[in-house]
Amino acid sequence: MKAVNLTSQDVESTWPAGFFEQTYGALAADPIERLPQGAYPERELLLSLA
Repeated sequence: MKAVNLTSQDVESTWPAGFFEQTYGALAADPIERLPQGAYPERELLLSLA
């Protein structure tokens, strides 16, 4: 396994110039909506703490 050290230069250069300025708020007119997830299922007890 090889260790990788990232610097702020490495991270900042991965986005095209002006990317965030051009895309910020792009979904304001049609926001992403998270629908209801339903009831949480009961799970089998794996371990007794009694």
